[in-house]
Amino acid sequence: MALEGWAIRAVAEELNEQLIESRIDRIYQRENGDFTFHFRKRNRNFKVLISLNPETARVHLSEGNFKNLPRPLGFTQLLRNRLQGARFVKVEQPGVERLLEFQLVNLDEFGELKRFYLVAELMGRHSNLILLNQERWIVDSYKHVHSWQNRYREILPNLEYLGPPPQNKQDLENLNYASLNENSKQSLARWLRDNIDGIGRTSSEAIIKALELPLDFPVAALSEANKADLKFLLARAVEIRKRGQLFLTEGQIMPLDFSGSSTSWDQASRVLDAYYESLETKRKYQSKKHSLETIVNNALAKARRKLFALEEDLSASIDSEHLRIWGELLKNSVEPEVRSNEISVVNFYDPELKLINIPLDIRFNLQQNAQNYFRRYSKAKKGQKLIAEQLDLSKKEVDYLDTVLVAIAMAEDLEFLMEIEEELKKQNLIKKTEAKKSGSKQTRGKRKEVKTSFVAQPLQITLEGTRVSIGRNNTQNDYLIMQLAQPNDWWFHVKDSAGSHVVVHQKDLSETLFEKAAAIAAFYSKERDNSYVSVAYTQRRHLKKYKGAKPGAVHYTNFRTLYVAPRAPADFEVEE
Repeated sequence: MALEGWAIRAVAEELNEQLIESRIDRIYQRENGDFTFHFRKRNRNFKVLISLNPETARVHLSEGNFKNLPRPLGFTQLLRNRLQGARFVKVEQPGVERLLEFQLVNLDEFGELKRFYLVAELMGRHSNLILLNQERWIVDSYKHVHSWQNRYREILPNLEYLGPPPQNKQDLENLNYASLNENSKQSLARWLRDNIDGIGRTSSEAIIKALELPLDFPVAALSEANKADLKFLLARAVEIRKRGQLFLTEGQIMPLDFSGSSTSWDQASRVLDAYYESLETKRKYQSKKHSLETIVNNALAKARRKLFALEEDLSASIDSEHLRIWGELLKNSVEPEVRSNEISVVNFYDPELKLINIPLDIRFNLQQNAQNYFRRYSKAKKGQKLIAEQLDLSKKEVDYLDTVLVAIAMAEDLEFLMEIEEELKKQNLIKKTEAKKSGSKQTRGKRKEVKTSFVAQPLQITLEGTRVSIGRNNTQNDYLIMQLAQPNDWWFHVKDSAGSHVVVHQKDLSETLFEKAAAIAAFYSKERDNSYVSVAYTQRRHLKKYKGAKPGAVHYTNFRTLYVAPRAPADFEVEE
């Protein structure tokens, strides 16, 4: 979400209050065009984030821990050379532009005290960070802009800095409402955005909503009462702007809110930091989920192709009985030796003793051809056993990958996805990152592997006073079955499909508890969208995990089956 001018104004006021008398201690660059400037004031440290990401361009104080690039760009090195140790003077926002200008004082390369200007332009894909000298000439910038890219201005070293083109909008405190009549064909939302400095889509929609009008309501249809309400709301907006408040409404940052149901924040950076951290977590979650789904789907497609090929090979090996018959007929043939591509002999395996044509290899006599058929038959029979073993392994691989896809679909946050990623690494479905080759002797040797530990904790709920555990991926399923569950606990799992292991930690269950646990097992499965699902259940002592079995895979006996409708735990009276 792009920050509006009013939100940036609130940040500017906060920065001026917090950073006065501070100095820049360190400068780091992150990925996606993000920079962090560490300011130090006596015994306090402040971290200013400047993000040039097209979708989340912003400036604010941050308490986040960021992963910095190991090799920053030359522009970052320039910022360090010119600005480390610089004293903060103030930050300004021209009008209500989406732009902040940091004024800093530091020694230049000649040891003279000079003023520098660091300009953060927060304009979507045109966002940029520009360093100016005391005469406001460009020292350098994160992005270079040439005349063929922008006819209004160039952003290149050694050019005089020219700001973005003026918007020619009205200031909110000195608004001329007569322009309402001059733009009667516009919607009110468009009029607000086009005429008032600092108002964007979010603020205009908040005003329209407060007026209880549709978003496309035309200016021409405004009644005198509507105009009076509009003036009242804009007067309130002036007060909100002066207080430097931001609002959080339904997970969205709002420079304006008149509903009374939002949370207001006097410290703009706190709400921005929390909001964008949440946004970044969601982005990482979606990215990781998509990545894992792609890896598993590709592996699944490959496993299914292999399974199909093995099934064809097995079918061919089963149909090898004719090779033995041909060998027997040639071995016992009384026909004279021939050098031909085939021979007709009596088939004494046929009740009617019909003639049969047997292909021959003209390089060999009849007895040699017979031995060739016996060898091919023997090889097919031996291969049949090997193919059957490979076929069983391939079926287990397909079943396993199905369980992983279900786990990915059910993963509620990034931590669960990281557990699944670790599992896939152990199964060699994700290659571990290899260290870059180096000429030094120290790096040529085998590097010690860094292990990432994730504690598998199944979901714990209480139903009818009884503890119920739900494994939501294969790592949790194994932990649940192999460590948590007791021999007399009851185990539930969707029948003949992929799903979670559900364990009720009790020997004696009521009929309703059996049904609830089965319904939950159906919900956490591949079949959750079906009306009714078949769920197998048995006690833990009837489960066996064979050596070498895939994560989450168990063999169960002495089971019964329930047919239930899938239901989430929230559908029942879950006790805390």
